[in-house]
Amino acid sequence: MIPPLVRFLNDLYVDGGAFSFTEEEYTLIAEDSDLFSITAQVFHMLKEKGRLHELPLFLQEHLARKSEATLYQNVLLKSETDRLLRLLDDEELEVLLMKGVHFSEQFFGGVGARGTTDIDILVRPDDLLAVVKLVQQAGYCIFDGSDASHHVVCTKEGAGLLPITVEIHWGLVEHHTARIDYEQLWLNSHQLQPYRCARRMNAEDTFYCICLHGSQHRMNSIRYFLDIVQMMMKLGDELQLQEIVSRARREHTYKRLQTALSAVRFLFPGLRVLTTEKPKVPVLWTYRLIRTVQMDLKGPGQMLYSTLYHLIKVYDRPVYIGSWLGCYFVPYVHPALLALSEEKEVSRWRHMKTVYSERWKRLSRFVKLKKYV
Repeated sequence: MIPPLVRFLNDLYVDGGAFSFTEEEYTLIAEDSDLFSITAQVFHMLKEKGRLHELPLFLQEHLARKSEATLYQNVLLKSETDRLLRLLDDEELEVLLMKGVHFSEQFFGGVGARGTTDIDILVRPDDLLAVVKLVQQAGYCIFDGSDASHHVVCTKEGAGLLPITVEIHWGLVEHHTARIDYEQLWLNSHQLQPYRCARRMNAEDTFYCICLHGSQHRMNSIRYFLDIVQMMMKLGDELQLQEIVSRARREHTYKRLQTALSAVRFLFPGLRVLTTEKPKVPVLWTYRLIRTVQMDLKGPGQMLYSTLYHLIKVYDRPVYIGSWLGCYFVPYVHPALLALSEEKEVSRWRHMKTVYSERWKRLSRFVKLKKYV
């Protein structure tokens, strides 16, 4: 049975069909839109297509209220993004923007058209230490040191309801699991006015990275599907999918790309998606499973799905599976991050301790949850 939200999104984005749902289904659509953080996208698409009036009044009001809150949050985030970009300009540190409010403006039609609490930037590895130090001086602290295979997460309390997170990437995927030509990303990028050192990806590179990002997160949210659908609708024939597929083969990200596109084609069968594989979602992927992920309900089903996903749907070469397994047991941390501590070896062992402490906490929470269920 197709979930109401998936049917609704197909009617809205792809098929143009009439909305025909019961009041209970409309309530589920509202709840799941909130759960997957896509309320703002849905509201703006309804307005763009002139179809908001086709919904029940309670759902119209719900979407409008949530969208207004998203706009407020994103305006604050845009102000903080601009502040950081000015600081980076002052230090002549180049960064490449990924997603965030500028992505919302470019591909979704406005600052508030896609909710986000993150500022994602890509930096050159040689600049990583300097950028992390600058972000820390701007009031942020390193929030998650347990996953340092391709990015570091910094956070601080914002003026809004949610904390502001800065994700500083030196890679798009895990360490030593692909051969992405990062220099080409920089060469293809455009300067973001009025800044001297801030750049943003061109449309094709953005789509490529959005697909990799969804695949990196195991396509565990409708949000990742909708980002891809939105970009395909926005770019139309400008999007050279065959060239992107060829590029993925060269850079050993083909499985990641095809996993994302095949899953999108499965959930949105009316959308033209060039993929050599038939429409399908990853093994063990279900709508119910991704709902539990968004509700932060851990379980053996998620652990099994995650493991099989990495073994089957991510890596183009067996050696990359070995790299992934190696980093799982001996977590990789970029040397520049170790330089934040004077004693590198102490810092490396501290990082290992942090990773395994966090895993033990997660396991303990899961065991306690099962004990009282």
